[in-house]
Amino acid sequence: MDVDELMASFAAVTMHGSNRPQASGQAATVDELTAYFRAITMHDAGATATIRPQVSVPVAPVDQDEPAMGEEACTLRVRLPDGRFICKTFGAGRPATALFRYCHSALAACSGGAAATPPFRLLRLAGGQTDEIRPDESPLRDLGLHHCTIHLVFWV
Repeated sequence: MDVDELMASFAAVTMHGSNRPQASGQAATVDELTAYFRAITMHDAGATATIRPQVSVPVAPVDQDEPAMGEEACTLRVRLPDGRFICKTFGAGRPATALFRYCHSALAACSGGAAATPPFRLLRLAGGQTDEIRPDESPLRDLGLHHCTIHLVFWV
């Protein structure tokens, strides 16, 4: 890399915050992005989504079980019957049903999207005792599951 290329790269980083080449087209305006958002997310019949083709708007899925900003987190691992582990961080105020819903979707994903997942129980092994987690509305905070490993066991 010669001095001119190095200076151009430095100028791109300091002036634009990135060393990626600048897009040749114009960026979308706030009004265009707002109209696009309304048309896509709110299914607003009156909104027109006219975004220029060079603009891409990434849309990330929203996970309602993740902790909100400032909310206490509850991170746990679930051991599947085949020995694999899955990890997830929930909001500490989420109900135990959110954990069961997540385990159900993880089992469906592990089995190749099979619609029928077998019934299961969630157990916490602590010392010599076994505590079963019930699929009710008790918050994960009250169940004391932060940094725990939960065992998923199929009903037999």
